[in-house]
Amino acid sequence: MSRLRGRSIGSGMALGIAVAVQSNNGLPIFPSMPASVAQRLASRKQTEKADIVLIARDLATALSFVDSIRWASVVGIAAESDEYDGPYPDMPVVLSVAQLFEMVTIDTLVLIDADRGLVDIDPDGVRLAQYQAEHDHIAPKRRLFLDDVHLPAQTLDGRTIQMVASVSTESDIAEAITQGADVLYVPFNCALLPDESDEEILRQKLFRLIELAVSKPLILSDDYALPPSLVLEAAAMVDLMISIPPKYDLEGYGFTELENELSEKESELEELDILGNQPRLAAEAAYDPDHLSDENAKEWAAQLAIRKAERIIYHTGESPPPIRFLENLCAAAAAYTIPIFLESLPVRNEYSDKDTLEFQLMLGAGIGGFIIPPDSILEYKQRVRDLSYSECRQKMWDFLKSEGHPNE
Repeated sequence: MSRLRGRSIGSGMALGIAVAVQSNNGLPIFPSMPASVAQRLASRKQTEKADIVLIARDLATALSFVDSIRWASVVGIAAESDEYDGPYPDMPVVLSVAQLFEMVTIDTLVLIDADRGLVDIDPDGVRLAQYQAEHDHIAPKRRLFLDDVHLPAQTLDGRTIQMVASVSTESDIAEAITQGADVLYVPFNCALLPDESDEEILRQKLFRLIELAVSKPLILSDDYALPPSLVLEAAAMVDLMISIPPKYDLEGYGFTELENELSEKESELEELDILGNQPRLAAEAAYDPDHLSDENAKEWAAQLAIRKAERIIYHTGESPPPIRFLENLCAAAAAYTIPIFLESLPVRNEYSDKDTLEFQLMLGAGIGGFIIPPDSILEYKQRVRDLSYSECRQKMWDFLKSEGHPNE
């Protein structure tokens, strides 16, 4: 079995015969029927349409043929390119798969795993058994959150702000889910996931955490303490992000080093037929005059982007960060499409003018989400929905001008 990785769209798994969408002088050619399908049709041994997986250079090209293929059912798509801006198809899809055409032999069995962003070529018995379990509804299914409380918080002009619940106990998780948190953030060394040297205890704690989260994405704050094998197994079960503090004394700030360690361990797990997946990485951050300040925010964000950090978890401490600094940091991170999740103080039932202004300024600075106590989720969502991002943005510039900062 060979395994390729990419960026997934949608969810679920699909198993089918590989069929390539070739091109001639840049023009796509209608997919040819694989020999195995043609033989079965000719011998009248196939009473139902064959399931196929389209292998294409880009998703748009593959989708243009889906409804035209009459001799088979397209159950999944894998594409080399990451480019696509249309509506998502109702099937498992994995994009940005490097060396796809070089690795996939036409008419072989291919398993598309959109939950984990995997393309397995000629899957082995373990992977086929896992697929069969999900297909036959043996494996536990993810919970779908369809209630209004779980709708994302959007400003009046359509900017989405993520609401991240900081959870340390099982009751925190229950409250966060009730209030419609988008993501669960687990602080380092808390009751849910203590800094424990016994790997078996950690395994029990982490798997219990995943069970309680009922498919909500997880961000685990870590200080390079979690065992790599456990992280990989957990990432194969849930949308997982590991948030770590940068180690400035290392060439890769700790991110590259952790990624390499996880890759080595993942290879070991594959040899043991244990399913693992790489988690995404986030950076734990706070104001630091030596490494993160007004003067070096742009370079700091660039270095994190190079090292594949996908989120910045910014800890405010006892008071909100200076707005000039926060705007600089958000702008620097936005250049690399890295959202800032801002740890914020809980709101009060009675908002003072100062509280309201601070909230508007933080929103206008360009943050992507708030990390807050579970019981503040609904109030924060409502505050976001009552505001216009463009108006908050203008209010932020007016505030900076009044403080003596020009509108850059």
